[in-house]
Amino acid sequence: MGSKCCAVCGKEFSPTNNRAKYCEYCRLCIKKDRKKAYRQSEKGKSYHKAYYKAWIQSEKGKISDKAYRNSEKGKAVRKAYFKSEKGKAVIKSYRQSEKGKAVRKAYFKTYQQSDKYKSIIKSYRQSEKGKATSKVSNQKKILNMKSYYLNQLGIPPELHDLKRAQLQLLRACRE
Repeated sequence: MGSKCCAVCGKEFSPTNNRAKYCEYCRLCIKKDRKKAYRQSEKGKSYHKAYYKAWIQSEKGKISDKAYRNSEKGKAVRKAYFKSEKGKAVIKSYRQSEKGKAVRKAYFKTYQQSDKYKSIIKSYRQSEKGKATSKVSNQKKILNMKSYYLNQLGIPPELHDLKRAQLQLLRACRE
């Protein structure tokens, strides 16, 4: 076989068959461009969606996808996506959907029943911060109960603080 001229760059090359139109470098570039154009076409998009869906549901696909998600590259890509405007919009719409709400509710319910959650709550309640929070919470409950009883007695809300002060003064006098 003789030499031919490449249709893209014009460089002379020795073809491996009679149909060759491009040199080795240009052939790879043309192949890559055609493949990209096909994938971006409607036919290519639908084919690749179906192929990917079938592949990801297979055992090999599940293992490969899990490995990718746990890799540094996969984590970085997901992190970048969720920080993007599109990712934030997707998350927001999912959280507001009925499915998203149901999933979060079921997850939280399951999490509350786990030993991990119970141990975290137990350790928090035993910590200084937990004890202080509990004390403040109890004081608020008592304050709300006092307000409830003052309302039952017909005392207007503006005078609740005054009545509380009077009650404290009475208690102090008794002691």
